[in-house]
Amino acid sequence: MNNKSLLTSTLIAALSLSSFPLNASTPSTPPPARVPGLDLIKKEGEIPLGDLVTLEVDLQSNLVAHYPFSGDANDQSGNENHLSVHGATLSTDRFGMTDSAYSFDGKDDYLFADLEDRKGDFSLSLWAKANDVEQSRYRSVINIHDKTPGSTATCQIHTSGGRYPSYQFFSSNPESFALVTNEWQHLTVTVSGKVVRFYENGQKVYSQQLEGGAANKFSNIIIGQNRNRDRKYNGTIDDIYVYDRAINDPEVARLFDGGLEDSDGDGLTDDYETGKLRYQAVEGQFTWEEAVADAESQGGHLATITSNAEWLALKEVLGEVPHAYYLGGTDEKTEGVWEWITNELWEFTKWTPRQPDNFYRNEYGDQDYLHTWRETSDGNRLWDDNHGTDNQWKKGYILEFGY
Repeated sequence: MNNKSLLTSTLIAALSLSSFPLNASTPSTPPPARVPGLDLIKKEGEIPLGDLVTLEVDLQSNLVAHYPFSGDANDQSGNENHLSVHGATLSTDRFGMTDSAYSFDGKDDYLFADLEDRKGDFSLSLWAKANDVEQSRYRSVINIHDKTPGSTATCQIHTSGGRYPSYQFFSSNPESFALVTNEWQHLTVTVSGKVVRFYENGQKVYSQQLEGGAANKFSNIIIGQNRNRDRKYNGTIDDIYVYDRAINDPEVARLFDGGLEDSDGDGLTDDYETGKLRYQAVEGQFTWEEAVADAESQGGHLATITSNAEWLALKEVLGEVPHAYYLGGTDEKTEGVWEWITNELWEFTKWTPRQPDNFYRNEYGDQDYLHTWRETSDGNRLWDDNHGTDNQWKKGYILEFGY
């Protein structure tokens, strides 16, 4: 037996041992410290696994729609299930990337898509960040429903309201599975037959049998409001995936870790690695300390260029790298020992010939701070050292939105 077969056999054995029958009379038990004094979250393990779970990760399989919100509300699955935008505005995502999520004001904002009729197993996965933790009940983050006149088939992830606000999945009955917070949360629900599984931040919370029949027929997607359009979410939503199947545990974890936006699985999105929306040239008469503080106030830091690929990406994003803009390098601690302010490894450099020279001037002091200098033929810039106080060369800084 080869190593792959041995691993598969071990996983199958472990999964088989973990299955045990549904006991409908067993009371729900909240885990410690999640919802004090309130029985909201059910114990995992109440639902048998049934058929062996496929541990393969294939995020493209049966993908109905994928909305990364990278500058628009278009579907990137290839199915062209694009969302129409009604009031919602592009906002900053969990990585500090601008125009990479949609913000909803809780009043009249929503997104909408009309799909082909579909029925059967499905999965919903997204990131959400509430502006108001205590917003009232049924404010839908995502709603899918059947558009057939008279049909009551609908399900959604919405807020619960009440003393312990939670995110609930609603089919015919609401089921709470995650507390509402002002932080980014990854929420996933999968439906397989009449079994629904709930996940928060890539981890399974519990399983439950659907009550009142299957809630798995839909032909509309609404983001940010419920089907009746009278309860609207107040917060920010990003990276939505809709599947025509129940995705498995490793796939949920993979979506939490970056999904299709992180093709190499290293925790950095493809857009981030290629520099898209990552850099910004900030004009102004900043001292070094002022530039550092201003970058941090915007949710980023002075740009740190640690490879030739990143040096080229900077130019691609900015079009042309400006002259005499601070970068995030300094040798103020020890003269001649350059460091990045993020503590990344200092290996790559693009010094202008005969630089750095630490040219001391009485009115400005030492040159302990990195900035852009000589232009290259393609519009990029080599580096030079500069003074950190008020001086005639300071013109701004390069902002980098980091992880």
